[in-house]
Amino acid sequence: FNSILACLETKEYDEAKQYLRKFAKLMREFLERNEDRFSTIEEELQLMRLYLEIESFRLDNGMQFNIEVDENIDIHNCLVPTFIAQVYLENAVWHGISDKNEGGLISIHFKKEKNYISLKITDNGIGINQSLKNKEANSSHQSKGMIITQKRIELLNKGKKQKISFEIKDLGENSDSKSGTEVRLQIPIQY
Repeated sequence: FNSILACLETKEYDEAKQYLRKFAKLMREFLERNEDRFSTIEEELQLMRLYLEIESFRLDNGMQFNIEVDENIDIHNCLVPTFIAQVYLENAVWHGISDKNEGGLISIHFKKEKNYISLKITDNGIGINQSLKNKEANSSHQSKGMIITQKRIELLNKGKKQKISFEIKDLGENSDSKSGTEVRLQIPIQY
């Protein structure tokens, strides 16, 4: 909303219209797929791309993103839980790179590994450990997104032989030159 308002105040009407169209499309996608338990990877890619385009428009730090998909994945028929990566993308933007002055980068990789789809989301932001420190120092607000997603994964795994797993790693933890966060999801392949 603030980005649209800023465009209108500076009379950048075409830019505001473009942003508003993308935002409306994103909201439609969320509403239409809200009750779907699973989506094709193709549908999830569209949602991810749209969300990141909107966020890159909103941020003034030159945020960029790239998405790579293993050619061995049938994106039209392979299913993943709907919105499974959304909270991780939001965290990468809002808690990882939004405070960077410039050069924010989010990379998304889908790769087929045996009977799983490996989904890796990497950002070059401040890292999860620094983000948690900043959050403790600046706010009493407690984010529920990660907790809800973890509970959802537990429900999806209930009674299943092959389970969804996830790992979150601070990239700067053992490095002086690198920063950011990596989230890796292992999702059993289903069609």
